Amino acid sequence: MWLSGTTADHGFTREVMPEIVLEVAFNAVMRSDRHDSGYALRFPRIVRIRRDKPPAEINTVEDVEAIYVRQHGRSQQ
Repeated sequence: MWLSGTTADHGFTREVMPEIVLEVAFNAVMRSDRHDSGYALRFPRIVRIRRDKPPAEINTVEDVEAIYVRQHGRSQQ
């Protein structure tokens, strides 16, 4: 069964249409071999739906890497 907005099902992950922007809080950014991005959020939690932001303004993997560098003082190599 596909959820509304799902464009592809990859088993444990899904691709969805970029329609809703969520604000996510987390304790830290960690390196991850499990995720395609190379990063994981430690203790992520959804804070709120950001109805004031369009999907074009979401953060990118580059933004996550910048947070990682600020937290750990080095980039992912």
